[in-house]
Parts: sequence; structure tokens; C-alpha cells
Amino acid sequence: MESKGNKEILILGISAFIFLMLTVTELLDVSMELGCFLAGALISSQGPVVTEIATSIEPIRDFLAIVFFASIGLHVFPTFVAYELTVLVFLTLSVVVMKFLLAALVLSLILPRSSQYIKWIVSAGLAQVSEFSFVLGSRARRAGVISREVYLLILSVTTLSLLLAPVLWRAAISRPHLPTLALHIEGTEAFEPYRISIEGTEAFEP
Repeated sequence: MESKGNKEILILGISAFIFLMLTVTELLDVSMELGCFLAGALISSQGPVVTEIATSIEPIRDFLAIVFFASIGLHVFPTFVAYELTVLVFLTLSVVVMKFLLAALVLSLILPRSSQYIKWIVSAGLAQVSEFSFVLGSRARRAGVISREVYLLILSVTTLSLLLAPVLWRAAISRPHLPTLALHIEGTEAFEPYRISIEGTEAFEP
């Protein structure tokens, strides 16, 4: 897949490829979401052209992300959240804490001792419930595998975990066990022997 410098043709070709993949997977009685995922994986493997593709489709990606999260918000009923608040808080905290601890445990086993501080940051990023659970829950609801109440529980727990994600992230990067790290978050800088740039994900020692 090569770009000739024509962004319109590039976007049209990518869109056609994605629709082709989701149509094929739907005809094979596989979810359209899987087709889109496979299309994205194949496009991401195209090497240098990936950067140009990402730049070209960025407005479309942002627009679809807005539509996606807005549609999720429309499916979360405030009355249901208020009525089941205790259950939702318990389930959300249970899932987030379990995922955080499991990720920290696995990372503590595979990371070298000098890089153990990274496990807290990575675990905080993995603690939330993935947005893909919205898709899985929707497919299960349409297939009659789960009831409407379970579907609303999945939506609410996932949404609450996403709201907790920034809190966990800031708690992880502000831990006192990182005294020698400089974390660049929204313009905040602290210069010490080691520095980590969250935006560029680079670490260096002077």
C-alpha cells in the first residue's frame, strides 16, 4: 500500500479496505468488529506509510471516537446507576484493583530490578476495563446471551473504570518511590538524574 501524495485517494482506499474486511467477516458469520480489527492490524503493518495514514485519518478517527463515547453515554441510564450504585462501585473497584494487582505481579516478575518502578505506571494504565467490552456486551445482548440488566452493568462498570483511569494514572506517577524521576505531564517538569517523558516514552540518564 503506497501513497502517491493524494490524501483523498489514501483515505478512500483505507475506508474501502476496512469496509471490505468487515463485509467479509460478516459474510463468514464473524463479527464486523473483528473485521475492523484485522483491517487495522494489516494497515498498521505497512511500515513507513503508517505515519502518513495516521495523519490523514486523524480527523475521522477523532470524530468517530466522539460518536462512539457519546453513544455509550446515551446507553448509561442515570436512574440505573443511582439505583445500583453500591453494586456498581463494588464491581468497579473489584475489577480495577484485581487488574492492577495482577498486572503489577506479572510485571514484577519479568522486569529487571532497576526498572521495577515502571510496573506501577503500566499497571495503572491497564487497570481500567477496555472499551472493547462495550462491543462485546452489545454483541452478547443482541445474541440473547446476557440480559438487559447485565448489559447495563457492563456499560456502567466500564464507564466508571474509565473515569477512574486518570486518577490511577496520576496516583501512580506521583508515588514517593519515584524520587529520581522527572515526569513530564501537561508541562510539569522536575529535573533529576533520570527523566521519563510520558509523551515520548523515552528515558535517559545524563
